[in-house]
Formats: sequence, structure tokens, C-alpha cells
Amino acid sequence: MQNKRIFITGGTGFFGKSLIHHCNDFKKNDIVILSRDPEKIINQFSFLNIEKWIKFIQGDVRDFKFPKGDFDYIFHGAATSGKIISDDEMQSVVIDGTKRVIEFALKNKHLSNLLYISSGAVYGKNHNNPPNENDLCKPVDVYGRSKLKAEKFCLDSVIPCS
Repeated sequence: MQNKRIFITGGTGFFGKSLIHHCNDFKKNDIVILSRDPEKIINQFSFLNIEKWIKFIQGDVRDFKFPKGDFDYIFHGAATSGKIISDDEMQSVVIDGTKRVIEFALKNKHLSNLLYISSGAVYGKNHNNPPNENDLCKPVDVYGRSKLKAEKFCLDSVIPCS
């Protein structure tokens, strides 16, 4: 990817940290990461000087202010950060956050693709290891059910989703 604008939610979570840590090619692009705590991730990855090649915006995925300009790609992986929260809060972060990201995606005229980063939790406990897309989805908790519902929102939207 050369000279693309990329918006990432969940950029400070497990998947997002992997992107930051392992993808030097991202340095050639304009990257904006939505985070509840940008300073924490900047300090954690200070050895990569990420603040020089990534712009962070602070906010909650459910009601973030849309960054200016169009984006070519959106990677949506925001969920909760492992802290203990209520089932209602978990569901809100995953589902309402996905709805907000889709709303943002629809405003981007140059969007090539939205990548929704789901979870193996959508398959439940009895699945192949690792799971594959032919496994039946039988989530056993609110997180898995919420991620599955968010997947369906992406599939039903009129934007390109992977």
C-alpha cells in the first residue's frame, strides 16, 4: 500500500498493536487511529516513534468525531479492553461502535474497503481449532453474540466489507 489514508479503530488492542509493531509498510501511508487513551500506546511503543507516522484521535468508537477528509481503508477492530464491564456495555461498544464506523464509512467517497475484525468467539466453544468460515456460529457469551451481530451489520451495509 502506497500513499493511502487508513483509519483504524481498535488500533491499541491486540490486533492493532500487531499492525503497528509488524507493518513497516504502514509508514508510507497516512494512518489515523482512534483510541480512548492515545498517550498510553505512544508510550508503550516509544521505541518505534509511532507518533511520527501515526496520528491519534481520542474518542470512543460509539460516538467519535469523524476525522476530516476521506479514507481509502478502514480497519475496524474496536471492542473492549479486557476490563470487566457489564454485558450491556460490552454489547454497546461492539454493536453501537460498528454502527458508528459504518456511518463514517458511508461518508468516505474514496473508501476501497472496510475490514471488520471479528473474533473466534463467534464460533463458540465447539469448533475447529483454528476455526474456519465453514464452522457454525454458536457464540456462548455476550461478546461472541455482539461480534456476530456486528459482522451481520457489515455484511448488510452498502459499503465494501472484507
